[in-house]
Amino acid sequence: MPYLKGIIDRYCLSQFLKLALEAFREKNFHQAIESLEMIRQHDAAADRRCSDVVLFYLVEAMMSQAQLHQKGGNYSGAVAAYRRALKLAPKYADIHLALGKLYAGRHQAKPALRHLGRAVALNPNFIEAHLNIAHLRAEGGDLGGAIRNFRSLAKRTSYFRQDAYDRAVVAAARGKPREAVRLFSLAFSTAPDRCESLCAMGRDAMRSGQVGDALNLFRQALRIRPKYADIHNLMGVCHSHRGEMGKSVKHLLKAVSLAPNFTRAWLNLAYAHEQRGDARASLAAYRRVLKLDPKNAIASAAARRLQAGGRRGGMTA
Repeated sequence: MPYLKGIIDRYCLSQFLKLALEAFREKNFHQAIESLEMIRQHDAAADRRCSDVVLFYLVEAMMSQAQLHQKGGNYSGAVAAYRRALKLAPKYADIHLALGKLYAGRHQAKPALRHLGRAVALNPNFIEAHLNIAHLRAEGGDLGGAIRNFRSLAKRTSYFRQDAYDRAVVAAARGKPREAVRLFSLAFSTAPDRCESLCAMGRDAMRSGQVGDALNLFRQALRIRPKYADIHNLMGVCHSHRGEMGKSVKHLLKAVSLAPNFTRAWLNLAYAHEQRGDARASLAAYRRVLKLDPKNAIASAAARRLQAGGRRGGMTA
């Protein structure tokens, strides 16, 4: 009977997941969150690790719900939704960026800088987060700090208007900080939007199972920001879905070299190594995750499993 109950439980959870993903695709994020939370709570009650797929879509649904609240002017609801997402994915730089931008838009500089600073700590080459910090400092009157931020960006990306950047450097050297900040802003103004749009479209394609289309979009984004760790992580996940584990490992190694504290990329790298049969490299990557996040249940369970000679798991974008 316990065996039969286990089969029924798994079937019911599978149906709930199916309904949740359908609700997510239809942008019914409230329903998606309710169904996914039910699965997560059921797994917790059974002392079972929650699926990576469930956690991924739960975080994405919470972020999407927060964005809807924000567009509707419900800022407290948006903050609450982002914070719920952070409890599930505290190392996800995109959530910190979103909160930083929300607080900045509400002229709350202190929490904005705190979250933007956390975003770049997690992903040092997060260009959009760096740009928002620079703009926020400029708005707060710290023109020198803003100029330093803008100048450091040139070492992280090659996608900016060189003519405007050169004029900004000259203005800063001549003691004209306001003019310098204006020109730096102009130089970098087109960098984040195009790349973020491509990444967003790539994520949508990946969720719909159109991995080839997703890869094409990520490649375009990579041409804009070749040193953006998130893109390499996403490409690593795509190649893994196609069974191209060598290419997956290559991109994931690039991701963690660009952002050494990128926990999610380290998790994906551990999985990719394991799929290639390199248990030693996989275990080393899981241990790196635990060094960064000692309470990470996924890495802890996987490390124990590898040491015992088992195999299971999956990637998360």
